[in-house]
Amino acid sequence: MTEPFDHADTNAIRLRLRSYEERCTLLLRAIGDNKTVTARVEQIRDQYIALKRDLKADAAATRRAGKDPACAVAAFFSPAVNEAALHLKPTSGSHPIAGNWLSAVYDARVDICHYLAQLDRN
Repeated sequence: MTEPFDHADTNAIRLRLRSYEERCTLLLRAIGDNKTVTARVEQIRDQYIALKRDLKADAAATRRAGKDPACAVAAFFSPAVNEAALHLKPTSGSHPIAGNWLSAVYDARVDICHYLAQLDRN
């Protein structure tokens, strides 16, 4: 029988992933609102850049956790932020609509939600 993950670790991971999920949701709403996206392009760009930067930073920081399946960071957080960061390929210099940011952010959110669901099952 496997030991459960550390409760404090899983709570911290859950909070961080939910924060990323919320940031993605807010970006999706902003990009999807075609009536205001052009007027708010700089604000949306700043949010996209910050999300991309933070996911990459967390992905780099969690590489040190290794691949130990008994470690909640390695089992849930690291793959979530790594996979989400990989989806944010559109350059921040492109327009949110022309650069297809909606699809990229949506795919990143799906990965984050997937690992949140996996974490909630444990």
